[in-house]
Amino acid sequence: MTLQADTGAVRPRCLVVHSSADLYGSDRSLLDLITESAKDILFTVALPETGLLMERLGQAGVHVVVAEVGKIDRRFSSWRGAVSMPRTLVGTIRSLEDLRVTAGPFDIVYSNTAAVFGGALAARRWKVPHVWHIREILDTSRWVTLAYRTMVRRLADRVICNSEQTRQWIGGTHAAAVSYDVVWNGCDAPSGTLDRRAARERFSFLQHEVVVVLAGRINAWKGHHLVIDAFLKLPTSVRRNVRIVFAGSAYRGQEHFEEALRARIDTVEQSAQISVVGFQNDLNELWRAADFAVVPSTRPEPFGRVAIEAMACGLPVVAAAHGGLTEIVQHARTGLLFKPGDADSLAEALGALIADPSLRASMGSRARERHRACFTRTRYAAAVRGLLLDEAHRTRSLA
Repeated sequence: MTLQADTGAVRPRCLVVHSSADLYGSDRSLLDLITESAKDILFTVALPETGLLMERLGQAGVHVVVAEVGKIDRRFSSWRGAVSMPRTLVGTIRSLEDLRVTAGPFDIVYSNTAAVFGGALAARRWKVPHVWHIREILDTSRWVTLAYRTMVRRLADRVICNSEQTRQWIGGTHAAAVSYDVVWNGCDAPSGTLDRRAARERFSFLQHEVVVVLAGRINAWKGHHLVIDAFLKLPTSVRRNVRIVFAGSAYRGQEHFEEALRARIDTVEQSAQISVVGFQNDLNELWRAADFAVVPSTRPEPFGRVAIEAMACGLPVVAAAHGGLTEIVQHARTGLLFKPGDADSLAEALGALIADPSLRASMGSRARERHRACFTRTRYAAAVRGLLLDEAHRTRSLA
């Protein structure tokens, strides 16, 4: 433990192990937690690479290093990847041991996402508590689910889940010694006045257009093609006044998903009304220009952070009715839920909001209220910080 100089309070030393250095959902949630909690916890963050997240954390005065974190990716699904697993395990342990030598001993290890196992191994080796924050639903097969449940139960002292849907996936129905806590993600509402006209001019949107935004990774299941299918089902008289905006990029090594999306857009007669604007460093600027958000994921979202970001900006959300999105969007109140994977159902929801500005305004107002009540950054960070401190202090009291 480290004494905090200004108050004399004990500040635990926490190693954070994370799977990415980007600034998408789980990355931004980690940044929010650390910047809100640095006065109470002394963080050292291990990332697998350099990137925007490392830059932002460094600007906040946080100690960040590039290290082998034991990232789980598709390499390990092949026989060559399976053969390389022991070497990866050894490299991960050595890398984190070196970090411990240079940064000093840690009181607790926090793994952010199920995509890294290095923190779990290090915590067991050092005999310190391990808190695992699960932000995924990886239910591709019964065996994958069983493997993750077993690994987490054996290697975590506490599990934080970003939704009840995620808790059900990782925790199952059986009692376990490990504690499972559900903490919804949070985000800040943008400061300043909303100048939609200026924001639209910045993105070259026409003032009369109804702008619909899908923000997130371009991959196989975020629903980009489903949105195009639904757009084409709208009457021609409706389509001519709509702008569809895809904000985001593909993972490194998966650029073919973005190439396929752009090729698909080129086949659409109204292709000029569908834009791919890439990763947005300040997504709030795009929300300012939008009329509503769409989150059409064909697989269950563990949470759906972009939904609460849009709500914070006073936008209604059209979302697939599965996963964590059902805990965020209140149907016919803060947005509309549609049948997952169904282009007709999505087209109906899109059409309802496109046609009715007063409906968008009333739902957007209630969406902002729900964000303030349930999904603020302060509320989220306080909950996670409290669980980390509880685990660190509980273990210390037992020592």
